[in-house]
Amino acid sequence: MIKLLSDAGLKSPRPNHYQLLTVQSASEDNAAIIKALSVIMYNNLLNDLVLLNYHDEMPISFGAAVEGINNGIVAMSVHSFQAVSMLMQKMTFIKSDLLPHWVMANVLKIDRDNNLAYLALFSYVHNTSERRNYVRMKLPDMVEASFHSDRQEVPGSVREISFGGVAIMAPQEKVLKEKEKGIISLSLPNARLDIPGVFLQCHEQDFFKRLIFQMKMNAKSRQIFSQFIFEQQSKIMEELKHLNGDMKG
Repeated sequence: MIKLLSDAGLKSPRPNHYQLLTVQSASEDNAAIIKALSVIMYNNLLNDLVLLNYHDEMPISFGAAVEGINNGIVAMSVHSFQAVSMLMQKMTFIKSDLLPHWVMANVLKIDRDNNLAYLALFSYVHNTSERRNYVRMKLPDMVEASFHSDRQEVPGSVREISFGGVAIMAPQEKVLKEKEKGIISLSLPNARLDIPGVFLQCHEQDFFKRLIFQMKMNAKSRQIFSQFIFEQQSKIMEELKHLNGDMKG
């Protein structure tokens, strides 16, 4: 099933935030990955394969099974929503305990009638997300936000957020002190959250400043935010459902 962003185990490589990792050589790594997938194919008890794609920056992650291997091409049975995402991205990420690292594979073909994906050109990737304690998500729409401290109020908006931090796009003239403490207010569609936060750093971006904060959510805030994330994922699932029907039609 799809992974919630609150799942600690899904420290996943984002679509444009990974690095190729060569353990031996490109050809030897490819062969080693195919060998591991072959072991999984012949012993279904070892099948813990998880595929990962993105749709509108939201992770799409379902299980898969190896159905066949021929001349370096691996056929996998996949979830219909995963198939749609793979078809759109032309690639996928693969995770298994039998693989020492995340793996990236090219998608050669998708058999939509049978939900089979044909993959090739496997390579290891370095997962930069493992350095983070929380997975960051890009929101489909801007969310109104502000930071209040004893000295000032900084209005702005948010497009990226996680359970542990947030990036507020604020006017250029606003200046904060390093490690300045205050309250971060987020205006979600169905709730307003007021969360203690600490200013970490600033990045200049066009006519705005990208202010990075660390947040400390309590149980109630986490519950509300988890519900918000679930609602966003549900919208993505509904969209993929329609895309799946359109592509089959």
